[in-house]
Amino acid sequence: GARYKAGMWRVDPAESPAGGLAGSGIHVIDALIHLAGPIERILAQSGRLVHDIDFDDTTTMLMRFRSGANGFITCLTATAPIFRLQVFGSNGWAELSGETVLTHQPLEGPRATHTFPAYSTERAQLEAFASAIATGTPFPIPFFDVVAGVAAFEAVSRSAQDGRWTAV
Repeated sequence: GARYKAGMWRVDPAESPAGGLAGSGIHVIDALIHLAGPIERILAQSGRLVHDIDFDDTTTMLMRFRSGANGFITCLTATAPIFRLQVFGSNGWAELSGETVLTHQPLEGPRATHTFPAYSTERAQLEAFASAIATGTPFPIPFFDVVAGVAAFEAVSRSAQDGRWTAV
């Protein structure tokens, strides 16, 4: 949390509403849209408990997907950085810790953990974008998913302001 300073664009509510939403939460929203489809509605809370600057440090989002799935995201900006994504299903669960460790626990059978080499997702994204422009190769993320992520981002901001379930 000490990396955020007054005057940074990341702490400007117009650029970065709902604290860590723009810096980290949107990436988790994108991943959940990829896994569960578009989000139907969101309930968000965001506030400042620790920061001395006017920047929310605790943001939570509860989501209902059109598919019927539910999701929950927490973005904390006043602690050491961490990334964890866990999904639960009727056949087990899977957890991504950081960007390189994936653990899977089936309903029956042994738990398995896989470690992958570090990978620059930013570079891969830029290369895919350049390829799409240069060769017409489809971008790996469908346009509809991109629009769904932007719509969810805007819905989080609205819901955090009024404290109500907000349609996406």
